[in-house]
Amino acid sequence: MAPIVALRGTEACNEYYRHLSSELEDRAARGVSGIKNERYRLMWDNLPMWFNVRHLSTMLAERGFNFVCTTYTNAWYEAGIQIDPDDPVGSAARAYTYIILNQDLPNRLAIMRRLAEEYGVDGAVLHSDRSCKPYSIGQIDLKDRLAKELGIKVMILEADHSDQRSYAAEQGNNRLTAFMESFA
Repeated sequence: MAPIVALRGTEACNEYYRHLSSELEDRAARGVSGIKNERYRLMWDNLPMWFNVRHLSTMLAERGFNFVCTTYTNAWYEAGIQIDPDDPVGSAARAYTYIILNQDLPNRLAIMRRLAEEYGVDGAVLHSDRSCKPYSIGQIDLKDRLAKELGIKVMILEADHSDQRSYAAEQGNNRLTAFMESFA
């Protein structure tokens, strides 16, 4: 995420993501997963818990759970492809209305449905982020609709994307463990 946040639009950033894209396309073509022994594919909704990314991903990966997509990247990639150099103002306006954060619930659900189908997800973790309330609005409805309409398992994890004081690690770990056990 650092290059897209701090170096967006620079040649160094573009080159990095071209290289990364090439590597990912090669791995996908060869059927190489991001983790060993992938059993379940997950979608993450909202900003990551930056202070806890390593712990969460390791905890899940050890049990065969792999985050394969996120709604957060919608603000970077999917909106970015809307930009037209010949119409910078108009296309920027379109791009900003396209960002999932600026969508109503039916459109957010459609984006999540498309991601779930495109990436073959088995479940989703919706991060109810205390520092990004607009992104978290409607997650209870989204949770219920994703579970009902797609038949995937969904949980809501309450925390903050940067303030670890807002995260009860033991409670969060217990909820994640129960979520993972529900797949058995």
